[in-house]
Amino acid sequence: TIKYVVNDTNCWVELTTLLIEGENDFDDEIVEEAEWIVSELGTNVPLHFSAFAPKYKFLNHPHTSMQTLEKAYGIAKNMGLNYVYVGNVLNTPKSTTYCKKCNTKLIERNGYAIMTNNLNHNICPTCSTKCDGIF
Repeated sequence: TIKYVVNDTNCWVELTTLLIEGENDFDDEIVEEAEWIVSELGTNVPLHFSAFAPKYKFLNHPHTSMQTLEKAYGIAKNMGLNYVYVGNVLNTPKSTTYCKKCNTKLIERNGYAIMTNNLNHNICPTCSTKCDGIF
């Protein structure tokens, strides 16, 4: 379904992986996910790694650490994904959208708030590269 929506429709798709330490935070799983996204969807589909918070009947796991989120972020970026984010935590640098060509800070976020938006009609002000997405 994800492949169909990304490749055969005009819908914008962003993927989210809830990382739970000891369950799905292993390097090989993150590499496999990123490889699949790159090969089947392309490098411009955003991937969000969200922190798990223990609730209700799943209290036996800790809140996902920033170290785990940053590790996953680094793996996905190194695999070639242009838009990778961490979520459910306050981490402005890893929640910010950067230009895929020149790495200029385009949209800076703090939690759910947009702190700065440097896009001009989806275009990077530094190198004029289009930022993928719907804004």
